[in-house]
Amino acid sequence: NDDAIRKLAGRKVQNAVFGVEQTLSFGPLMRLRYPIMPNARGWRLLRVDAITPVVIKSTHTKTGKTRVRQAGTERLLLGSMVSLAKFRLGIDLSDKTLCSTIESHVMPESVDVGGKLGIVRGFSGYVIVRTNAVGEWILRVAEQIGLGSRVGFGFGRIKVTQWQQSADSSSLRTPST
Repeated sequence: NDDAIRKLAGRKVQNAVFGVEQTLSFGPLMRLRYPIMPNARGWRLLRVDAITPVVIKSTHTKTGKTRVRQAGTERLLLGSMVSLAKFRLGIDLSDKTLCSTIESHVMPESVDVGGKLGIVRGFSGYVIVRTNAVGEWILRVAEQIGLGSRVGFGFGRIKVTQWQQSADSSSLRTPST
């Protein structure tokens, strides 16, 4: 609700969080800046660096159990990008292929945030992806609002840069188109 968001922007509110009275501070209202895409056609290689740990969860459809994934695999990144587009931006991408992982240099990372949240698990490092214009746009939006879950606590901050394959990158595979 846009009206509720405007009322909370820049304010402090007393409220019970997990049964404890807290002062919640809200930042100023910010408009999402749409990424400018000068070269919108074709595939491109991007490097996605995790500035803070990226938390990606998956929920088993039959049992309903949630599991935190601590690797930057192609399937998890794609799922997180589609979820970001659908649930946070209102864009349904169905099951289109947005990216494929070329190279992954990630490691598990755990952060103790204390209280009821306890230890939050995610991954840090970087991933090289081959993506189309839609995938790049989503990653550029994720630079502004975060990728994965727990972004409200500062997790999922990423930096996206163009990546050029060097001559000594022998570990690269050519993704299928």
